[in-house]
Amino acid sequence: MTQSELDADLSHAAEKNTLQVHYQPIISLESGSITGFEALARWKRHGHYVPPRLFIHAAEKSNLIIAIGEHILRNACQQLKKWQESGLFSHKQFLSVNLSGKQLINPGFAGRIENIITAIGVNGQNLHFEITDNTTLDNPEIISANLFHLKSLGISCSVDNFKNDKTSVEFLRQLPFDILKVDRSFMVTNHQNIQDQIRKLRAIILQAHRLGLIVVAEGVEDEHLLQQLREMDCEYAQGFYFSPPVSAHKAGQILAGDPQWRRVLH
Repeated sequence: MTQSELDADLSHAAEKNTLQVHYQPIISLESGSITGFEALARWKRHGHYVPPRLFIHAAEKSNLIIAIGEHILRNACQQLKKWQESGLFSHKQFLSVNLSGKQLINPGFAGRIENIITAIGVNGQNLHFEITDNTTLDNPEIISANLFHLKSLGISCSVDNFKNDKTSVEFLRQLPFDILKVDRSFMVTNHQNIQDQIRKLRAIILQAHRLGLIVVAEGVEDEHLLQQLREMDCEYAQGFYFSPPVSAHKAGQILAGDPQWRRVLH
């Protein structure tokens, strides 16, 4: 598969309905209930799923990420509306959608987002937008203006994949975030270095709380680590321990059921 073939197929993915949205639950570590979902792009090419890192990278390089990002947001908002109308989704729950840096440096981006959510009829307070900490800060004024516009609509903003290095901390300080998502690399259990791992996690969570940020731990797969996160007052978690990303239909079934992890957390 050449780059040109990938780009050509990706450019028609939305109209061919091969670009899908899957949903991964985000769990409250206080109640054990679903507080929201992260909406994740999935692309089925010739009957097989293309790894997200591969097609997202291709979309970034070709600037298709702007159209794809808005397609994912539109579909996620439509699904949110369906869940709300069926009584499965409360006004306190949210959908979290990833944004690309290329979307954020477009001066008209936030206005288009406002048009999408207004047309579909969803409340901005039910949306979170995730911005990865490797987003370029070459245009901080435009990025900041877009984020403040989104926040004026009630949308919360998350810094994604936070690693607590110099770049991550600088990114966090420059932009108006509400939520910090701890990078999944901190969730890889290494029993030889478990105390060091716990120390680093505790430092990140304390730092976030001092800044008034809510914390989400990504990539949680280990029950022992999950209990440690609860003791550190980490608010939310997501990962394969709870559920992998699933189709909208399966996510609806999870919402309607009694998730088994609620019993684990109590």
